[in-house]
Amino acid sequence: MIDQSVKLLSERLEQGPLSVAEAQQYAAGLADALRRLHDQGTVVTTLDPSRIELAGLAVNIVPGAAEDCVTPYTAPERLQGNPGDTRSDIYSFGALFQEMLTGRKLFAETNADDLRTAILEWEPAPLAPEYGTYAKLLSKCLAKSPLQRWQRMQHVLMELKLQTVVARRNGQDKAARAERVQEMVHAAVGELEGRINARFEAQEAKLAVSAKTEQELRAEIVALEARLASRAEAGERRAAEQESRLARIEQAVKAQGSSIDSLESAIAQTDDLVERVVEALDSLERSVTEQNELRFAAGRN
Repeated sequence: MIDQSVKLLSERLEQGPLSVAEAQQYAAGLADALRRLHDQGTVVTTLDPSRIELAGLAVNIVPGAAEDCVTPYTAPERLQGNPGDTRSDIYSFGALFQEMLTGRKLFAETNADDLRTAILEWEPAPLAPEYGTYAKLLSKCLAKSPLQRWQRMQHVLMELKLQTVVARRNGQDKAARAERVQEMVHAAVGELEGRINARFEAQEAKLAVSAKTEQELRAEIVALEARLASRAEAGERRAAEQESRLARIEQAVKAQGSSIDSLESAIAQTDDLVERVVEALDSLERSVTEQNELRFAAGRN
């Protein structure tokens, strides 16, 4: 924020370089003050920071007598003995504006002869990249030849206003780009969250199917165990019945001694039958066990 109290530009420059926005505002005010003087037919020719008053955003040029001493703001043609005109003031304006931006005088030589040589022969140091937008404006203000400078202060003022418009537009564009980037980030995050949720849902569905399959397998195992138990009970009953039959046969053998040979043959046949029954039960049990193991293995996969 610019101080509202009145002070000289020389006092402000002692505090260091101005911000770009502050330098732009003061430069526009100074350019407008010089334009008004030129429109009245007045040429300053000896412009320097000690003759410029700052009051808020307003800039005033303090009247003063012409001096012949060399300053960093003296136009080259004045050092060559030529009378100054509006273009000499444009040169002084350029030297002041560059010092406001950089905090350094256009030429820092303290000896009058060295300063004269620098103004007439040397080129100013290039601007830093952050001041690049003002390079064209300042180079035309600080041209050694008056014919190569801006010819009227109105041109300088117009260029400054164009820079202000461009800076504001760039600021708006940056804000719009930042908003677009933020919207894109939010959209990307939303899409990513949607994909993650979809994957979670798919995984939960797979787990539900797996749980259902496991329950079905357990039910089948229970049913198979029940069938095996039923078959075992049936086998036991058949064995009991066979034993009862054998007992009756033995009784018949005892009762009928004459039928011993045929009875032994019947007993032998019965023993064979029992062995086949046992073998069949063993085979059935192995088959059921193998099927169980296969189903368990399939459930784990």
